[in-house]
Amino acid sequence: MKILVPVDGSKYSVEALKTAVNLAEKFNGSIVLTNVQKRVVSRPKSMEFDVEEFIEDDPDTLRDRGRKLLDKIAEQMEGSSFKVEKCLLLGDPAEKILECAEDHKPDMIVIGSLGLTGVRKFLMGSVSSKVVSHSPFPVLVVKTKK
Repeated sequence: MKILVPVDGSKYSVEALKTAVNLAEKFNGSIVLTNVQKRVVSRPKSMEFDVEEFIEDDPDTLRDRGRKLLDKIAEQMEGSSFKVEKCLLLGDPAEKILECAEDHKPDMIVIGSLGLTGVRKFLMGSVSSKVVSHSPFPVLVVKTKK
C-alpha cells in the first residue's frame, strides 16, 4: 500500500503523518512525503515598486525550506519497516498535491485538516477539501482538535 502524505510541519499534518505511519506499518506499505511551498504575495513597500517586491520568497529559498522539512521528517523515519519517498513542489498546495499523486499513483492520500466549518470554510476553502473533491485516489482526512 502506497500512501501519499502532504506535510507542512503543522500539528494537523503531524497527526495525518502518524495515521499514515500506522497504516504503512500494518499493511506493509510505503509513504510518499509531500511538501508544497507557496510563494507569498505582499503589499509593495512604497508607491514606486518593482514586481519582485510583491514576492516574499524566491523559489530557491522555498525549495530549501521544503527540502529541509522533508529531510527532517524522513530522517525521523529511518529504520522504519517501510520505504519513504519525498515529493517537493512549488505552487498551489491542492493542485500540486494532486499532481504529485498523479505522478506517484498512491493507493491512498492521508491529509490533515484544520476543521474549518461554515462561512470560513466557504470563503477560504481548504486544501483538504479541494484534494477530496478532485482526487481520483481515495483520501483519508485526519481531523485534529484545535
